[in-house]
Amino acid sequence: IDIKIIEDTISNPEQIVSEPKGLKVAQNKFFDKKLNKAYVIRVIFREEKDIRIGITTYKTSKAKKYWR
Repeated sequence: IDIKIIEDTISNPEQIVSEPKGLKVAQNKFFDKKLNKAYVIRVIFREEKDIRIGITTYKTSKAKKYWR
C-alpha cells in the first residue's frame, strides 16, 4: 500500500471506528485501478494527545463487513 494512501487515510478518514483497548481504525474507500477492484483501507491507530500513531494498516475487499 502506497504511503500516501496510508497518510491520507489516517489524516482524512471517511470513517473512524472505535475498537477495544483504546484503539481506533481510520477507514477510506479505495479503488485499485490495476486490479479493477474496490477496497477499504484500514489504518489501526492510537491517539496520544493530538497525534495519531499508526500501528498497522491493510486493505480489504470486505467493505460490507467493516464499513459502518
